Amino acid sequence: MPVDAPASLPALAAPQPPNRQVTDGPNRIASVRTAFVHPKRRAARTTSSLTVNAWRLSQWYLEIGLLSLMGYPGDHRNRLVMEATKVPWA
Repeated sequence: MPVDAPASLPALAAPQPPNRQVTDGPNRIASVRTAFVHPKRRAARTTSSLTVNAWRLSQWYLEIGLLSLMGYPGDHRNRLVMEATKVPWA
């Protein structure tokens, strides 16, 4: 399973401030979730594009995980690039 934040989701792939060096997709999703659930009083840390990109990536992880559990070896419609691609383990 690829864990890097994909370039097709620019809000997640964008560099973060130096004090937060989270580069992989699952940690980016977790940081968006944390910022959403526990917002700072002064300013919200999530934007709508960041939230949407985190949602799309989490859906893709769920789909790939289910396909992996079923042992699916073929092509699938990758929602991140909107085209048919091979599953990562094929």
